[in-house]
Amino acid sequence: MNRQKIEEVRSRVSCALVLSQAGFALDVRESSRGALKFRRGGEILIVTHQGAGWFDPLELHCLSRGWRRT
Repeated sequence: MNRQKIEEVRSRVSCALVLSQAGFALDVRESSRGALKFRRGGEILIVTHQGAGWFDPLELHCLSRGWRRT
């Protein structure tokens, strides 16, 4: 799949939905309008950018659009 197709799919799919399907649960008490906090066991992921990006607060590098783990 070329980069343009990947970006098209990413723009149409909510990160929150993907995380829910992967077994993450929304932490309502720790979430805000601008950031949804999801937990699965000891893992934490924060969904930002109106659902278009996420990051692991325990990692140093952002996983959202345009960023990669090193």
